[in-house]
Amino acid sequence: MRLKNPGILLAILAALIGGACGRDEPRPRGVLLISIDSLRADHLSSNGYKSPTAPQIPTSPSIDARLAAKGLVFERAVSTTCWTLPAHMALMTGQPDELHGVKSIHNALDVSHTTLASAMRKAGWRTAGFWSGINLHPTFGFDRGFERYVDCSGVEVPDEGVFQRTDSSATEAITELQQLSHQGVTSPKLVAEFDTWFDSLGQGEAFFAFVHFWDVHFDYAAPPEDDVFDPDYRGALNGSNFFSILDKQEPRDLADFNRLLSLYDAEIRLTDRHVGMLLDRLEKAGRLDDTLVILVSDHGEEFYEHGRFGHYHSLYEEVVRIPMMIRWPAGFAPARTQELASLADVAPTILDLCNVRRPETMWGRSLAQVGKQALPPRLAPMEVTFAKPQNFMRGVHAGDHKVVQHSRDEQATYFDLKADPTEKNPLLEKDVPPEVVERIAAAEVAWEALAKLALGMARSVNSQLPPQVKKKLDQSGYAGK
Repeated sequence: MRLKNPGILLAILAALIGGACGRDEPRPRGVLLISIDSLRADHLSSNGYKSPTAPQIPTSPSIDARLAAKGLVFERAVSTTCWTLPAHMALMTGQPDELHGVKSIHNALDVSHTTLASAMRKAGWRTAGFWSGINLHPTFGFDRGFERYVDCSGVEVPDEGVFQRTDSSATEAITELQQLSHQGVTSPKLVAEFDTWFDSLGQGEAFFAFVHFWDVHFDYAAPPEDDVFDPDYRGALNGSNFFSILDKQEPRDLADFNRLLSLYDAEIRLTDRHVGMLLDRLEKAGRLDDTLVILVSDHGEEFYEHGRFGHYHSLYEEVVRIPMMIRWPAGFAPARTQELASLADVAPTILDLCNVRRPETMWGRSLAQVGKQALPPRLAPMEVTFAKPQNFMRGVHAGDHKVVQHSRDEQATYFDLKADPTEKNPLLEKDVPPEVVERIAAAEVAWEALAKLALGMARSVNSQLPPQVKKKLDQSGYAGK
């Protein structure tokens, strides 16, 4: 299916490139970007979540009181994918996966891409990153632009060249490293390493810090002080054996299923405590209110809503809908917004608010004006490439609906998220009502535009666009800025 005017593809292609930014308003003197791996937006107590076994205990008291209640909360924030590596690359580059190209464990970021940290460091900001999951290893390009990029994973990589190989033994070795990184508790080391680095900064020195929390990702090993959501459970399921106890398609036992949820929620509470410690450190130094704090996740987790547990399976809402909140008293009053935000928007937003010139390669757009004015409609791309079997899923999110297509299928699938928020009644392309036809066609054009942009064709097209075409493109909702 195609739009009636396929020539708009060239215009869409051009608008997928971001531009420079500049602000005359005050800027923050520090930036703290927090990523909590595998955190579902709907498991934060500030979003109304209540544990089925301990509804009186909040999962995220620090985040609730110090970020959600005092900042801008995006209720429609989505990831670019459903797993850690490409999602974090989107976070760091301001590009969806089709553009940054890091879609598997054997990919690394091309040197032509400028990262958020590189732009901040070039502008004179002190930069440091603290990571705790093997999928954020520097071999993928995540260390680019950081003065210090500190490994808090506790996993030793004896041969970093294994990431560049594509043979089966390399894949097995990387899988083993990933499984090792699932074990243990890493949040305390993250906070300790951040504190050490923060102490080295000069008074009032501008800084950009990235902190990647991994503990919410399975395995689940929260200490007793956080494992408080299911004290009466007496079954055999624990934080590392649940894959062998639970059925792969649906939970056989409600008590075991609730225990699984309680273990996940315990990891959220553990991580929340340590997020609070980071905020305490800034507050003690008198730097909290002049620091831009952004908290996001890379993806969520499936708990059998569609017959699976985990992630890296689908583009359903439980894995692509993520928390996103921004706290900076000088720039944002406490509020909640329905504006659609992509994970790829975070880097452009930080650069805009800090008055740092954004690289031309950034697709995402700044969210700095959210709460002050409405942003033009825009589709948010999503995709995942599967290694076994070799295929992919791709989609676009529009906030109240989305379109997803699997490489094995000829037809796209349409989801009306207003009428069907749990995605139990998807419509195949052949069954959609007439008013939906153009939405599916628009999604296909967007996918084609991203693919062409990834081939490096956009700059020459952009220079040829007449002003009236650019205006129509901005109104169509594809502009990436």
